[in-house]
Amino acid sequence: MSTRLGGLLRAHRTAAGLSREALAERAALSVEAIRALENGRRRYPRASTIEHLAGALGLPEAEQELLVQAAQRPVAQAVPRQMPADLADFVGREQALDELVDALTAVPGHPGGAVLVAIAGMGGIGKTSLAVRAAQQTVDEFPDGQLYVDLRGHGGDPVPPLEALGRVLWTLGVRDVPDELAAASARYRSLLAGRRVLLVLDNAASTTQVGPLLPGTAETVTLVTSRRRLSGLDGAKHLPLDLLSEAEGLELLASVAENRTDQEPAAAAEVVRLCGRLPLALRIAGTYLADRPGLSVKQLAAALADEQSKLGVLSSTGLGDGVRSSLGVSVEALAASARKVDQTAARALPLVSLLAGDDFSLRVAAAALDLPVFEVETALEHLVDVNLLETPALRRYRIHDLIRAVGHDLALSMTTEEDRAAVRLRVLDQYVATLWRADELDPQSPVRVKWHDPAWVAGALDLPDLESALEEFDADRNNLVLATQAAAAGSRAERERVVRIAAGASLACRYHRRWLEWKQLNQFAVGLVDERSDPMAAFMIHFDLGLAQAELGDFAGGAEHLAVARRLAAELGDGEYQAKSLMNLAHVLEQADRLEEGRQAAQDSMAQAIKIGNENVEAYSRLILGQIAGKEGEFEAQRAAFEAALDVIRRTDRPSRVAALQLTIAEAYRTTGRYDDAVDALRQAEVIHRASGSDGGVAEVLDHLGAVWFELGRYQDALSTQQNALKLAVVVQEQDREASVRLRMGQTLAALGRAGEARAEWQAALRFYDSHGSPRSEQARKLLAGQ
Repeated sequence: MSTRLGGLLRAHRTAAGLSREALAERAALSVEAIRALENGRRRYPRASTIEHLAGALGLPEAEQELLVQAAQRPVAQAVPRQMPADLADFVGREQALDELVDALTAVPGHPGGAVLVAIAGMGGIGKTSLAVRAAQQTVDEFPDGQLYVDLRGHGGDPVPPLEALGRVLWTLGVRDVPDELAAASARYRSLLAGRRVLLVLDNAASTTQVGPLLPGTAETVTLVTSRRRLSGLDGAKHLPLDLLSEAEGLELLASVAENRTDQEPAAAAEVVRLCGRLPLALRIAGTYLADRPGLSVKQLAAALADEQSKLGVLSSTGLGDGVRSSLGVSVEALAASARKVDQTAARALPLVSLLAGDDFSLRVAAAALDLPVFEVETALEHLVDVNLLETPALRRYRIHDLIRAVGHDLALSMTTEEDRAAVRLRVLDQYVATLWRADELDPQSPVRVKWHDPAWVAGALDLPDLESALEEFDADRNNLVLATQAAAAGSRAERERVVRIAAGASLACRYHRRWLEWKQLNQFAVGLVDERSDPMAAFMIHFDLGLAQAELGDFAGGAEHLAVARRLAAELGDGEYQAKSLMNLAHVLEQADRLEEGRQAAQDSMAQAIKIGNENVEAYSRLILGQIAGKEGEFEAQRAAFEAALDVIRRTDRPSRVAALQLTIAEAYRTTGRYDDAVDALRQAEVIHRASGSDGGVAEVLDHLGAVWFELGRYQDALSTQQNALKLAVVVQEQDREASVRLRMGQTLAALGRAGEARAEWQAALRFYDSHGSPRSEQARKLLAGQ
């Protein structure tokens, strides 16, 4: 153990009557090194360090052996070393590097010491290179490892904090990663507590993205890089990174170009100027020069200047112009190559520059290029090799925004509008295929099979199971929304794909609870469907849009679209659709307190459900009638409706459905102040869930039961119940339930006078609700504001 080494060393030094300064002098070490060993900050020093210390202390052989054993790293401990490879041609930045190394290694709380360091600067300026170099120089200061996470903050799809936490937890050996942010963050902080680790969070988008990833202990030092100054990071040491000086730019260019610039200093200076002294551009220009022995530096400078003119991106000298020029030259060189892979890569970059978002999948890129996946993967990996693309994850690629600008200009000059329209259609068809493939693979797929064409799925038949199809959707959902939005204003063929995407997104959006994206996709489509020519499509779009709006708290909007869906279902003569439309409409109207309308819809849905033999819809229709009766103070009618609903649902021989119905009944009783009835219903649901071993169901019951105790003023009972609910929610990784418990538990803590703890719970709930576009975000904000 590290404390054992520190204790032994301190004991031996004290016994020898030596100060730290005296021992440092004898052992030819620094005083800071002695201090780091004694206080446990440095746990596993080099063997030579222990030898020097043992000699300086004059320890006998047995004592030396004990000291050596205490300094050895446990064999079973896996120490992560995740830093990317250091750049062999890293140049300049001496002052910034010294300042950064000092900040990483100084003792927290002392002058210069920090547990959080933030590097800020524009894209391509070398933030990551500087962070990696500093990490390599301080590797011995972090015996428990170095962790690296690329947050992709400068692209269109930043890594959510929960996903980033999952990666780190997986590295640290956690295989059951919680699927709710607060739980994952808590697990993560617990694992890092007491460990001397360097955590590098690269390419951060915002303080909000970084906040949940901060360990919060002095032992773990966090280094963040971002394009913007993250001023909201309390206690951070900020290091702004500027452009290279001309001398540093010349040094970098010479290093990458293998010193071919020595004989042409004036031309080299021109290249540096045209590249805007930006490391990214200089590396590309230097590589271009190194790969062409017959090309002079002067010729390279001329090519850069000419490319600026040809691309039409330079109206005056400046930073962006140099970057665009160097990138344009690099792409042109690929196109001029005799190798097929170079030519394919040169064609690929302009076309992927047309894709929505900066982070795209190999599958979508292959669709854009209309080439086999393996061939496109080879081309994209080649673009990665020449620094024109990055690959943040397996089969995913990211394009720098400045490279995208050049690629887009090239696409406009190399392709016709007809070509670009074909690219858009192929990409949209790929999204259609993925969504409808998921629908096909779902064993409980909705009856939409009546509408879609099986041929649409051709581009995703290689997806083997539902999980892989849903993961493909979720990883590319932001780009899908952007592409669909653009297509809604496109050609007739593109608009047809918008409707297919919106109708096909139902399963994927519900599965991942992507209510906002579900709403957006259907809003793009709702004005494009023609009720007369395709009433089924119109039904699906209005039905889904109504449900999505209701999930987001817009009950009026939801009711409007569900009413249209109800009418269309009737015109289609589909009894199943009619029953479901009426039931959901009744629920939304009840939520909106439009009780008379809700009662009529519930009665109609119940009648339709009885007619077609759908016991589930019948039971929930009766339930809604009971909820309406309770709101009107008709408690006997409410009880009768609830009992009738339970009688129907029991006939399905599905205990889980009975328990779910009991929970809804309990909530209705609670909201009307009938607490004894609510507790009775909850206890019945709890018995069912415990008998079936459903920890998630028990957590839900306890969440509701805690709310009852809270409203009765039984705060200690409420807190105990909520704590048990939270434990179960974390175990089963139900992030919705955990957020709900935290929100309510915060209210209980506040009532008990524990304001700080209450605030922490509300903040954790708010982070989840914000990330999912939930209307409960507003409730959390009000609680925080009113504390």
